[in-house]
Amino acid sequence: MGDSITRHFGIALSAHEERDFEDGEHKCHPLVSVRGADVYVVQSFYHDQQYSVNDKLCRFLFFLGALRDVSAHRITAIIPYLCYARKDRKTKIRDPVTTVKRQEYRLG
Repeated sequence: MGDSITRHFGIALSAHEERDFEDGEHKCHPLVSVRGADVYVVQSFYHDQQYSVNDKLCRFLFFLGALRDVSAHRITAIIPYLCYARKDRKTKIRDPVTTVKRQEYRLG
């Protein structure tokens, strides 16, 4: 999906590194400088054979944290399929609401 988006806008995907450690921990970070840049991250949260929805969500949050740590100016998440979207409203009393439809974060 990211390939078709970047092709449409005539830009290239930026490289990043993801690494799994033997004890189950995960590390990810961009391989290009994003200091002061507007960064767009495309991630779909669907279950596949390699990672569960929860794994993908955690990895995504780790990557957003890594972008913030290296001083990205603004981070925009593009999420074509949002897991837990069925829980965006209460169906009965005291039923939890799991997601927020739109959330904007600004750094600095």
